[in-house]
Amino acid sequence: MVAFMQTDTAVEITPAVPRWVSDDSPTDALQRPRPVARLEARTENERVALSVTEVAKLLGISRALAYELAARGDLPVLRLGRRIVVPRVALAALLGAERL
Repeated sequence: MVAFMQTDTAVEITPAVPRWVSDDSPTDALQRPRPVARLEARTENERVALSVTEVAKLLGISRALAYELAARGDLPVLRLGRRIVVPRVALAALLGAERL
């Protein structure tokens, strides 16, 4: 599970931490530092999320495979009614890129 937080100029994405891991618990192998991917403010006409078809083109895979990955949970998606979109920050985090 991934948590999204949007501020005025940036969007942060952090992996959800299990409830049994607290901030004051001792550091061990199960508790890892929380990675944060940042997406700085872009131009006004650049969207924060992409369609599954657009992501398929970016990744060089078929549209059907992109939808299959989304259904399996391998591609981070948001469902907005019937529409399925992929947040840019989630895609960047998945690919290990700082920006897209």
